[in-house]
Amino acid sequence: MHPALKLALVFAALISIGGSCDRPSVLVVGLDGADWRVIDPLIDAGYLPTLRGLVISGARADLSCVEAHPASACFCPPVWTSIATGQPLSVHGIGGFGAPSTARKAPAIWEVLGTARAQKSNTLISYRNTWPPEDVATFVATEPGLQALTLTHFQPGPPPTHPGIPDVGTHAKPVHLFRRAGLLHHSGPRPIVFQSAAQDRFAFDVLNWTPKSKLTMILLHSPDKSEHLTWCSIQSTPGGPIDEGALLAQAAAWAGPIEGTDFGTVASQYLEMDHLLGLHLAARSYDTIFLVSDHGMDVGGFCGAHGVLNPAAHTGVFLVSGEGVAADTSIGRATVLDVAPTLAYALRLPVAQDLPGRVLIEGFTADHQSNRPIHTVPSWD
Repeated sequence: MHPALKLALVFAALISIGGSCDRPSVLVVGLDGADWRVIDPLIDAGYLPTLRGLVISGARADLSCVEAHPASACFCPPVWTSIATGQPLSVHGIGGFGAPSTARKAPAIWEVLGTARAQKSNTLISYRNTWPPEDVATFVATEPGLQALTLTHFQPGPPPTHPGIPDVGTHAKPVHLFRRAGLLHHSGPRPIVFQSAAQDRFAFDVLNWTPKSKLTMILLHSPDKSEHLTWCSIQSTPGGPIDEGALLAQAAAWAGPIEGTDFGTVASQYLEMDHLLGLHLAARSYDTIFLVSDHGMDVGGFCGAHGVLNPAAHTGVFLVSGEGVAADTSIGRATVLDVAPTLAYALRLPVAQDLPGRVLIEGFTADHQSNRPIHTVPSWD
């Protein structure tokens, strides 16, 4: 099909759905490594009040990562790109941490929204493989840029200058984003803080400064990093049960953001992320909120690991709450390839017919399904 005809079909579908002026606002919170086996006991014990509210008002599913790339199903870059594009690695082509955004061969959801009547209203915070910032995005703070800021602020002594530290100006859009967020002018002591935890705090600092977008995607990395180092404290054998007593003891010991040389516990990073998200949602509302993880965790390697030896043990989380969502609903099992079509539906965008996944329509009420039927186009390409 000629590209101009494809674009015309997309625009026609957008017109039939409704204009961009009434498009809802959607927040996607990515929790790298999040696992319902951790979240549910913490909620039941009175922790995670923010996530508890979303679960009660939302529809949830166990999210399989195997479909993203069966050969290494739960490797983070391919999975997060599959979540954004609705396509497996064999189509989108992003296979590693250093792959640039220009190497992506399938359109991401922010591109689909960005071409909707030239509506550029996207914010991407610490999302994988988004460097260099794309034209269709309004605000971008890349993962490497936030890593550089973390090293600059939370290592003692002069700011590091080794070649691994990128020019943060090329990792933000607009280029002054980090400075306007107040992150380049630090004074006072700089304690050593486990990098990914501090990076997630910076991510929320940037998000809290940026204006509200129609689509906001923020990826938080510290749950996964802490789990790799401490998962065996709550699970003793591969595929075995979670020691909920140990998990709750960790939660009871959490008193605030970790500092010094600590890298947190499994529970501490969930509590910290719940706290940061709660502060953000108290100041800014969204029509629809998604919570997504790329995989769960199991015992392996040094302590915690994820891979394909036991895919059932690496199931991630999916949750949608907000406009038209059927409250306190279980969808059952979904795949990472279902996220992008469901995001498109929530954003009132047409869903590409060539996507291997589907809209998780059972997560929405019958009235909403009737009032907002799924609209499709042959392809997003």
